[in-house]
Order: sequence, then C-alpha cells, then structure tokens
Amino acid sequence: MKQFSTLIMVFTILLFMGSCEDMLNSPDGTGLVSPEKGCLTVQVAGGARTALPAGLFDKYVLRFEYEGTEAYTHDDTEWSSTLAIDLEPGDWKIHADAYSDETLVGTGNTAVTVEAGSVTPVTIRITTIKTGSGIKGTLKYTVSYPADSGGYTYEIGEGDLGVLDIESWIDNSGTPILMPVTNGVEGTKELDAGVYLAAIQINETLQGTSVTRLSMVHIYGGQDTVLKINVGADEFTVIIPVTGTADIRVPDGLTVKSRVVRAYDGATSTPVPVGTSEELSTSGQANFVVRISPLGETFLRQELVVEKDGEESTLTGAWKTVQIPRRQTTVDRLTTSLDDTFYGVSINSGISNGTVAANAFAFLEGSEVTLTVEPDFAYVLTAETLLYLDNGATRVNISGPPYTFTMPASDITVTAEFKPVLGVTIEGPQDLTVAVTAVHSAGHTPPTEISRSAGESVSFTLDSSDYTTEAGTLKWFVEVEQTAGSGNSLTIHAKDYVERIFNVTVMIKVDGQWYSTEISFKVVE
Repeated sequence: MKQFSTLIMVFTILLFMGSCEDMLNSPDGTGLVSPEKGCLTVQVAGGARTALPAGLFDKYVLRFEYEGTEAYTHDDTEWSSTLAIDLEPGDWKIHADAYSDETLVGTGNTAVTVEAGSVTPVTIRITTIKTGSGIKGTLKYTVSYPADSGGYTYEIGEGDLGVLDIESWIDNSGTPILMPVTNGVEGTKELDAGVYLAAIQINETLQGTSVTRLSMVHIYGGQDTVLKINVGADEFTVIIPVTGTADIRVPDGLTVKSRVVRAYDGATSTPVPVGTSEELSTSGQANFVVRISPLGETFLRQELVVEKDGEESTLTGAWKTVQIPRRQTTVDRLTTSLDDTFYGVSINSGISNGTVAANAFAFLEGSEVTLTVEPDFAYVLTAETLLYLDNGATRVNISGPPYTFTMPASDITVTAEFKPVLGVTIEGPQDLTVAVTAVHSAGHTPPTEISRSAGESVSFTLDSSDYTTEAGTLKWFVEVEQTAGSGNSLTIHAKDYVERIFNVTVMIKVDGQWYSTEISFKVVE
C-alpha cells in the first residue's frame, strides 16, 4: 500500500492547453511518472448560473482524493485557474477551495475517472459559499432600460418586486433587501456571503406591459460580484394583428407590377414603417393582415408600382388611421378596409417646342400633382396655355412655377404651348439639316474652342448650296440675342466674350418654312 501511495503521488503540472509530456519529479523524489498514467486537465470556474466575481478568486487549492485517501494538495503558487496533471488510472475525487486573501470563501468538487493513455478534461465549479460572521462581499449592479420618448414612459415596478429586490436563496430567510436604481448607473451594496435571488420589474405605461428579470447572485467573501440587467424597448412590445380588405382601381393603360399594404407610425412626408407588411395581388380586392405594436395610432396605406409605355411609377393610396386602445392584448383583433381609386394624368401628344411631364402616372382625388415644364432652346411657355381638360371638356389653367394643382375625381389631359423668344416667327417644322462649317482663325481642333489671350476667332459659315434663300431670311443668334453676320457667315472674336460655353443658332427660311441648327463654341483664357 505504501508503494502504491507513492505511485499515486507522482504527477506532472502544466498550464491548460499544454501537454502532459513535461514531467516533474514526484513530491518525495522517487522518479518520473510512468507512461501508464492518464492525463487530467483541470479548470476551475465560478458558480453555475451566476454573475462571476471580477477576476474570480485570489487563490485556488486543489486536493486530489483516491478511494477516500487524499493523495496530493496543490495550491495557486505554481498555477493559475487551470492545470494538467498525470494520475494513476482509476476513480478520483477532486476538491477545489477558493480564497480571498487567506480566507476560504468557496468550495467545489467533482468526481472523474482517469484512463491510462488518454487526456480527460474536467471543470470544477465553486458552488458552495462559505458564510459566517464577518464574511462579506460586494454586489455591483447596473440596471439599464429605455429612456422615456414618444409617449412611452418606463418606470421601476413597486410592491414585492421592489426597486431591486435581493433575497436569500439558500434558506429564504430574512427581509428582502431593496436597493435604489438609477437607469444605467452602477450601484453597490455590501452583503453577507451567500446565494441570493435578484428580481426587478420595469413597467411601460403607454402599452401597459412590463418586463421582469430574475437572476441568481453568488456573493463571495472579499469579492466583487457584478450584476448587469439590460432591458430593451422591443421586450415591452405587444403585437396586434390588423386584418382587412384592400381594393384598387387604376386608369386604363397602366399595369400594376406590385402592390403592398404597409403600416407607419405617422402620416408624414417621410413616414417611418412599423410592424409587418403584406404583398397583395395586383388587381381587385384582397385580404391582408399586418401586425403592429400598440402605438396609440397607426397609419396604413396601399403602395403600388405601375408601368406605362415601359416606364415605372410609384403610387401611394390614402392613409387609413387605426386607433389601437392602450393595454390592448395580443388576442384582440382589429379590422379595417382600404379602398383607393386612382385617376390618370396624360400629356397631350401634340405639344411642340417643349415638354411637359407629371410626377406620376395617376393620383388620388385631392392629391397634389406637380408638373415639370421644359421649353426647348429659344422658347418659353406661352402665358395661359398650360392647362388640363377635366373630363375632356372643362379647361383648368395651371399657374406657376412651381406648376402644381389638385387632382380632380377624373382622368385628365394636360396641354401647353411654347413660343419663340428669338424675335422671329417659326412657321414650319425645325430639324438639324442646316449645314454650318466652323473655321478657327488659328486652325486649332476643335475649331470652336478659342483663346481670349491669343485674340483668336472662329467663323461659322452657312452652306447654302442646298437652299434657295429669300432676302432677310438668314438670321444668326448667340444665346438668345440676334447677331449680325456678314453674308452667310458669322465671325466670333474671343475678346468680346467671357470664359464659358456659348450657343450659336442659325435660322433660315426656305419656301416659307423656318429651319435651324445649333452649334456651341467655348471661350478659354
């Protein structure tokens, strides 16, 4: 037995994640561990289901027991919280003692079977807390929850759950300890060593919901135990299903590509989505269910993507307000309906010398329609000609800019006229068949870039071989000002212009119709 006792005291100590090959002599100096040993890697952890003390403990002592006999004791002078040790194969019990300075404050143990030629990991938890007169530890606690905003008010509950209710868990004795809480600010409390149950309730008054947190707290003598409770706003949310029907009518010529019902927390120009949304069929009446939290008021609407002549546009339906009662429960169901009729905006295809476009293909009655009006070069919108035809008959003038109006309950057609600002009347169609040759005084390329500092010029010459011109029917314009030319040519001297790009327009009347083209030149330093 003495020889066997000597054998079981032979050991090797290594740091965790090392190996059991670096061997040390046994305590009595009898020699090295034989290869028939098993390797045990030991790690010490704090108590289960608890906030671990910062830095764990000051020192650990391990005691190895074989068949009821202590074989070896090893303390923290040579290892941290983990070690590796070679032991005889067989059943072992390992005890761990945790110290604060030189005071024993907690213990733990575990049983393990060591097999020859194998590595066996084992974790010992410090679950038994030493109590007694003068053995105290410190609880450092922080409770964080959302700040009041948007009508939501958060407050610590009252009654049995208290402010922060700390109660002995082991024997359920004594009066609960209530500790003040400031949102997000750490508080401290010195407590007798032991196991406690911490409880706190936070209420949200708008929805009438609450969140309760329970936590096991181990207080060790001479140690700090950290307890952090974080509660997010989403934990207070009650989800309410809102069901209903949605219907749409769109003008002929529009194809609905997609359709969805969405919920928002406000009917603004930049609404914020809340809850879920639901995709619907692209035509007719459809059922929907959206799930939202009880905000007091929630706003629903239909949103469509439509296509016309290969272009897409987004249409938004009318807002529908859903009033959700406070303290609504998830079993309650709210019902509503959405019904949107969109009216079309068409642009007269006969508009010339400029363009008019609407910001969408269709609108609800009462919506604001915005038009973009862009005259061609050298043209302006003719006064009192921008208008829409209501039901194809009533003419409604549109003033601006900006050019906006309220959508009537009918499809409409927008029309406009543009007039020239060059001081001449263009009686016929225009095209770009008018040929003009540009010649640079210095022969540079491109010939239309001229230098002020070099005093350069550029001449624009009309090639009239294809035209039979009439007297006074050839006109040159720089920007929108008529400029005299010499015969069929116009010469531009850079010194007469500031540095930038200019547009030159030449117009010629042939057989009673005006034709024109436009060329640019650039003045540089």
